Amino acid sequence: MSEMDRLGEIVQLPCDLITRSPYQARRHFPDDYIQELSASIRKEGKNLQPILVRRKKHGGGYELIAGECRWRASLLAGFSVINGVVMELADADAHRISLTENIKRKDLNPLEEAEGITAYMEEWGVTQEEAAVVFNISRSKLANRVRLLKLAEEVKEMLLFGDIEEGVAKSLVALKEFQQIQIARKVVTFGWSVREVEREVKKIKDIFTESVVDAPRGDVDIQWYEQELSERVGTPVKIHHKQKGRGEIVISYFSPEHLEGLFEGFKRE
Repeated sequence: MSEMDRLGEIVQLPCDLITRSPYQARRHFPDDYIQELSASIRKEGKNLQPILVRRKKHGGGYELIAGECRWRASLLAGFSVINGVVMELADADAHRISLTENIKRKDLNPLEEAEGITAYMEEWGVTQEEAAVVFNISRSKLANRVRLLKLAEEVKEMLLFGDIEEGVAKSLVALKEFQQIQIARKVVTFGWSVREVEREVKKIKDIFTESVVDAPRGDVDIQWYEQELSERVGTPVKIHHKQKGRGEIVISYFSPEHLEGLFEGFKRE
């Protein structure tokens, strides 16, 4: 019986003819986990759970659908073949199954999951509501995950490598990028809890809200400029308009660290 007739059955596949999936959402593969898995495969003499692949459209060989950790671990263990199941899949189905397997196994970091689902929606024109059904995730959970993509790049890296947890990251999304970075660094340095981060975020937002409420009502243009500048720098701004069109701009800060963060933000503008 040829391999072509054995679609869906477990067969042995040459490791060197397998390539990564272009739809792989996972970016971070911890070395210690791969080494532990490799030791287990070496002990058993094979991977007990087969990988999923499909035939490449051009050039021969196979494209991974699910099981990249098992494939990496088998290579590390020195195996030339690996147990796998060959599937015949269209691109959209390959993308969906690859992402579904990762989500189901909880292999993905929250950021990777957000990136993966967003890429799927953009690639195949799927709405958040439709994606929630496809991946069996509540709409609110999916929306919160996707919001993580609004984080500053440095904060995303912290989340990706586990330096900060998802609860912290979700709280930071409401802030300007330089504020996110400033607080995230404190979380790493001082071990702040989610509750401590929430309190710090609330403090920043409260100060900003008070400034907007107290803004002068007499001059609409001045108030508009104050609001625009406040939103741009992420902290309260007051404009004191004087005669002959002159005036002063006062930018508020609430700690030396906040001042330093503002200064770094201005340098990046």
